[in-house]
Amino acid sequence: MSFVSCTLRKWIPRNGRRLVLPTENCLQKLRRELHRKRINRKLPHHFEAMEVPSNIDDIDDFDNSPTQLSRLSPYPVDCPFNAMAQIDITTSSWKLVEVGRVVLIRSGPYTGKLAVIVEIIDHKRVLVDGPAGQESKVVPRHVLALSHATLTPFTIPKLPRAAGTGPVKKLWEKAEIDSKWANSTSAKKRDQADRRRNLTDFERFKVMRLKKQARYEVQKAHAKIRASAS
Repeated sequence: MSFVSCTLRKWIPRNGRRLVLPTENCLQKLRRELHRKRINRKLPHHFEAMEVPSNIDDIDDFDNSPTQLSRLSPYPVDCPFNAMAQIDITTSSWKLVEVGRVVLIRSGPYTGKLAVIVEIIDHKRVLVDGPAGQESKVVPRHVLALSHATLTPFTIPKLPRAAGTGPVKKLWEKAEIDSKWANSTSAKKRDQADRRRNLTDFERFKVMRLKKQARYEVQKAHAKIRASAS
């Protein structure tokens, strides 16, 4: 079994083992050795040390004082990579700018309306189309700046790039974008804010009186609880 010497950078205790982080020169040696033996495998970022020096606990910082070990095996080059760390890879949960992403327009003549990205022009502009079910919510196809749009969690799957308004409308109805948006928390909060913004003076007065009554009932219940506890 062949070994490759390595310059240490740091020791990491994990699950009762000591894992070593090699320097870039050590990784290059390993890559050359694997290439020479025609082994097509990727190198891990850290691996288990085969031999631990006797004075390893006396060394505090390997970054400032790297130690050359002639018999430390960062990896036996002819054995499987059983010392690799277990890494769980998960897909991104970000809202990406992509064809088929539904956006909410937050400025301009179509503020508060939904549209879908049908083409990405550059890193600042997209082509959108909003064939909503209601005539008052339809957004004609136009170029929209990404700074004026809010990405929603909804997408239209399998939407072709630069698709016409007809195919976009069919896929829009198939994906039920209008009903999904109406049942979302963001849409409900926006509707509530719009209703409060459009209240008259007398309606605002009634809301204030109702809030006072609610606070009074809460305070009375708390007073009863404190009295019973004492």
